[in-house]
Amino acid sequence: MLLVLAFVVLIVIVILGIEFYLGATAKPTISENYTERIHDARLERQRATSGPGLNQFPVFESHMVFIRELNDRQNEQWRNAAGNHDDPWDLPSLDLIYAVPDKGTPEQFAHAQRRAREGLEAWRREGVFERTAELANLRRLARPPHEGPVIHMLLPNLGATRMLARAQAARAHLAAERGDTEEWLTAIEEICVLGRQIGDMGFLIDYLVGIAVQSLGRATLLQTMLKHGVPDEATLVHLKAMVERELIEGATPVARVLNNERAFVDDIIQRTYTDSGDGNGRFIPREYSKILEDNAATGGTVLAPFGDNAFSNIHGRLFFDRREANEWADAQWALYLRSANAPGAEAVEADRESEAALEDLNWRNPLAPVAGAYTRTSFTSRVDRIQAHGLLVLLAIEQYRLGHEGQVPNALDELGDLLPERLRTDPFTEQPWDYQPTPRTLDVDEKPLREGALAWPYTLRSRGLPGMEPNRPSDRNSHAYYGVLITVPIQGPDYDEPWPEHGGG
Repeated sequence: MLLVLAFVVLIVIVILGIEFYLGATAKPTISENYTERIHDARLERQRATSGPGLNQFPVFESHMVFIRELNDRQNEQWRNAAGNHDDPWDLPSLDLIYAVPDKGTPEQFAHAQRRAREGLEAWRREGVFERTAELANLRRLARPPHEGPVIHMLLPNLGATRMLARAQAARAHLAAERGDTEEWLTAIEEICVLGRQIGDMGFLIDYLVGIAVQSLGRATLLQTMLKHGVPDEATLVHLKAMVERELIEGATPVARVLNNERAFVDDIIQRTYTDSGDGNGRFIPREYSKILEDNAATGGTVLAPFGDNAFSNIHGRLFFDRREANEWADAQWALYLRSANAPGAEAVEADRESEAALEDLNWRNPLAPVAGAYTRTSFTSRVDRIQAHGLLVLLAIEQYRLGHEGQVPNALDELGDLLPERLRTDPFTEQPWDYQPTPRTLDVDEKPLREGALAWPYTLRSRGLPGMEPNRPSDRNSHAYYGVLITVPIQGPDYDEPWPEHGGG
């Protein structure tokens, strides 16, 4: 019995020794530069439409660095000047120019708006809007490739694009307020161009930031039109062409984003697995931990229990091997792409299958942490497309009103040639738009409009899918399944204390 036990112990020691040796000597084989593939594909697409020329990304990046540094300086100045900690609006933000107050007092908000206007004027003096004019004319933008992991290709100045978009929105509001149609149009168009440029930089984070920027451009256009109207038909024709070019034709296909993200996953696989030459290989936990910045040097994690040393690779066989990882990624991305491309009820079923597949993920799949980020991508893309097409329908209605002394049509059929056949249904459910020739009395959260609110004289929305009911009231106006409200009203202010108590009238 002792001999048998000793033999078993010896076998275990030998196996552990072999596993330790294999783990300690495991090295990935880097066979493809995915950052170069993504860079080259983007430039090729852009050169096909804009002609040959150098990558203009360095110019783009220099402007973004300038914006970030300017914003940081201004925020620091505002923070140093802040003196009233009981004032909820005593904070640095240019978007206070067009925000709807939901706290504080009228005096506090008025003071914040004055300071925001002064801040925007400082941006103008710094030449920001000369820079945005140059940005809007850049035609070839692609992040330079590098030799490291794809994850290191992400743009470090994405936040600057959001800051710049908010400044442009404030600029548009002030231009509309003083009746400067040319600057109003310029500011809105430059927001939309910036969103298009960022949205197709390559990865999901770019795409989401690009959609956020263009959503702000749409919201700014709608809010300023609701407040100040449109001066003439030529302006509406210009806006329709801009929306078509920047928000519809120029929209980044979500499938392209997902394919680039698959390249990101393929890069993780090649950098965290050995290559046996037959499509398989052993997982290298230590390399994976380094790439995802799991702080392998400190240890104490599932992936790197012994820190940044060879012992952390001893349990590599407990995880998916390379073939399993690739098979999982193939299956999961097929589901993502089906969700991205499917319309209506077919998309609902595709979404359910995609989410159900994620429920089966477990710790053995090292790609599980990056999988969940893509489940909502198609949801965002659908709402974006509906809003862009719905904006064109709204512009057609406004064009009709200009020719009918402000009267709204009783039905969309009355728009005639102003509304092309392709715009008579929304692009997701493919149902006719829900149009009512009456103003809306609720905001997007289904709450009553307060005193001082502004509502469109008609209501335009996409229809929900038959039989689909939202769990939250707000989903009724902002989810492709349940309907997307296009004619979003501007809610009235909601101060903490009544205006008369502060000396107003």
